[in-house]
Amino acid sequence: TTEIYTLSLHDALPISIKKIILNNSAFSVKETLMISLNEIEKLIARAKEFEIAIDLTFLNARISKLVAQRAENLSTAFKEHIIEEIKLLVKSAGRMNLTIDLARAQNSIFQLLMLADKQDFLTPHQKELLTATAFVVGINTERFISQPGKA
Repeated sequence: TTEIYTLSLHDALPISIKKIILNNSAFSVKETLMISLNEIEKLIARAKEFEIAIDLTFLNARISKLVAQRAENLSTAFKEHIIEEIKLLVKSAGRMNLTIDLARAQNSIFQLLMLADKQDFLTPHQKELLTATAFVVGINTERFISQPGKA
């Protein structure tokens, strides 16, 4: 029974991961993204529980692509839902021990931080969210944290 279950889980896992991601390829709602990532995390945890080796190349590439797409949508405008999605994707990838490409996200978020620092157009909540996301993607945010006398 265990062998049959293990075999079926092993066969189903890559298909399930692709199905979850491809069915939600136009992620636009944070909740849909969270549900999909949670499902994938559960599948990966289940595979580890049964010591099943899985190839995560597809998942690495897909999450890297989603992060890059979200980062491109930022351009020079602050879009809170996109910042939250990037943060969610990167944190989830970290929990799954994935290695994703963050170059575009780092570049877009850094440019947005620089612009916000110069023009001071973000609310304190928005700046906090942007700074937290910058930290998650690996940007040193020390220079952007509010200093005395600066809002």
